[in-house]
Amino acid sequence: SYISPRLTAEEQDLIRRGRNQKSGHIPTHTNAVTYRYSTAWESLLGYLYLTG
Repeated sequence: SYISPRLTAEEQDLIRRGRNQKSGHIPTHTNAVTYRYSTAWESLLGYLYLTG
């Protein structure tokens, strides 16, 4: 992807962990792969927000 080479190893690990996190439900508005990648992105954004 476009952004992956620009991320630190720690950020890439956070994305991997967010993508692999089990969700409690099956998404109805999109497919599971898209949902997992969006969850990974949200994990990274939350981490960056909380750490400043």
